[in-house]
Amino acid sequence: MISCLQPTTPENSVVSISDLMYGGRVTYSCMPGYILVGMATRTCREDGSWNGTEAFCKPVDCGSPPDLNNATFDLTGYTLHHQAEYRCIEGHHKAVDIILRCTPNGTWTDLPEGGTCEPIVCAQPPVIQNGFYVDSSYGYNSTILYQCNTGYHLEGSSLLICLETGWVPTEPQVGFPTCLIKSCGFPPSLSNGYAEANSTAYRGVATIFCDDGYELNGLNSISCLETGRWETMSSFCDPITCTALTLHQHGRMQPMKEVYTFMEYISIGCQEGYRLLGSEYKYCVRMNTWNGSAHECTIVSCGNPTRPAMGEVSFHSTSFSSVADYSCYSGYMLTGSSRVQCQADGTWSENVPTCEAILCRRPNDVPHGYHIPGTYHANDTVEYLCDVGYRLVGRGSRRCTTNGEWSGSLPQCSPVHCPHLSKPLNGLVYYGRTSYLSSAAFSCNVGYILHGRRHAVCQASGHWSSAIPSCEPNTCETPPTFPSAFIQSVNSSSSSLYTYQTTVTYSCEDGYKMMSNDTIACNADGTWDASR
Repeated sequence: MISCLQPTTPENSVVSISDLMYGGRVTYSCMPGYILVGMATRTCREDGSWNGTEAFCKPVDCGSPPDLNNATFDLTGYTLHHQAEYRCIEGHHKAVDIILRCTPNGTWTDLPEGGTCEPIVCAQPPVIQNGFYVDSSYGYNSTILYQCNTGYHLEGSSLLICLETGWVPTEPQVGFPTCLIKSCGFPPSLSNGYAEANSTAYRGVATIFCDDGYELNGLNSISCLETGRWETMSSFCDPITCTALTLHQHGRMQPMKEVYTFMEYISIGCQEGYRLLGSEYKYCVRMNTWNGSAHECTIVSCGNPTRPAMGEVSFHSTSFSSVADYSCYSGYMLTGSSRVQCQADGTWSENVPTCEAILCRRPNDVPHGYHIPGTYHANDTVEYLCDVGYRLVGRGSRRCTTNGEWSGSLPQCSPVHCPHLSKPLNGLVYYGRTSYLSSAAFSCNVGYILHGRRHAVCQASGHWSSAIPSCEPNTCETPPTFPSAFIQSVNSSSSSLYTYQTTVTYSCEDGYKMMSNDTIACNADGTWDASR
């Protein structure tokens, strides 16, 4: 049986075989982006060969790339997978890479977004410190001129040009412009002095100093000018001298001269009783100027003298030679000097005196009495009391005087006496003495009854323990009655009572005769006496 050989597969193609036997077919097709050149189908002939020629696949042709304003391109080819890369002409720039590629459908890819060549415009020129620029436009090949502020000078290129890379110096070898401050160099010299600059640059200040012993006459500084030169030096240094110091009242100094040179000193002092305020030594430090504060001679003060306990101190001044007088309160005695004087060294001439309490000796005792114990300082008092039954004669208190003696005389305690007693009416009183605790007895006459206490005692107060009793007449009951008789009359000292010695007279009724005494009497014992 007749068959054909296995056909080869061309590059970038796809081969489809129905059969390798006689009459079988092979079909050719190309991958995307390629075009078939030759027969698409071949048949196996009876002689065992494929009819026609072998086909192949060639890439598609995209033709010439599109034109782009202000740009040229570099081309690698016109067929599939080749590319065209665009370049902007001078004075223009692109925001993105512009590359077009030939696609399988035979066309070039679209331009990317922003794929244009725009005229170059430089950004705002760089700002330089202490300088400025003059500009017209920022377009390609435009220039700007830089200048410096007053007191500064330009270093580098004064012109910048706008190129594709931005602003660049027109003189690359000297670099970008900068403004440097001008320098005046070292300040000028000065006889007997010197100038010391805080800066030698523009607006720097040089302070002028004089050597020790010299003082500046004129301005104390010069400035660095915009020209790069220092101001003209017009100051100079004079030798320092001082005139004599004016003495304060009560002051003195050594040595005494009309003129003193630099750092020459004087010694200052004060008269006795005065103290120097300020330095004892003063130096001539500047022209007619002595160091330190103004001196002063102030009078010495001893300060307020201390007041003694239980005393006073009086003074009008505490300054030198003044005096202070001490005194003690009543009842106290001064020990020490009563007057002190302020001395030149600021102390009082004597120590503070003391005030000692004045004491009296223990008071004498009083017979039949006593005193209340206590202190015996001056102005203290002692109280005297008597024993029960005794009465104080004299002052009951004595005071300790400031001379240490008790005032007055010693009192006495004499026995208490009660007043003499009178006998009650119709009675008697019996007593022997009237002194404390003495007793008295009372009684009544016959026919009288005692009303009150029968006994009284003389008390410590000088009063009897009870009042004088009274003697009242004794009374009888109602007179008796007798048959066929009646009371004719009553003879009594009382209108309502039948008192002692009252008599009652009876009379008989008609037809009757009195057979006994017709009168009865009230007895001392309160009974009726019918014997009469």
